[in-house]
Amino acid sequence: MNLFVGRFTYITGSHILIFTDGSVFNGPVGSGACAAVLFPASDTEDIQTFTNAVGSKVSSIDCEVAGILLGINTAIDYFHSCESQQTIENVL
Repeated sequence: MNLFVGRFTYITGSHILIFTDGSVFNGPVGSGACAAVLFPASDTEDIQTFTNAVGSKVSSIDCEVAGILLGINTAIDYFHSCESQQTIENVL
């Protein structure tokens, strides 16, 4: 099944899609945070959102990099959970 997210299309069942963002509040240096949104491989799973505070005196670049790292870790955690689920299904 194809899923359309804005201008992007990806095939559910074989791919995941993760969007990341990082930003700073009130100027070029300030309080910053990042987020990652995971569109899972299965169309029966819910879209997952993750956020992290980055710091109080950070740049937007720091926040963007933290968002990318959050996205990478989110993908790793997702695939580990898929492997764990597959192992449980194989045992049952």
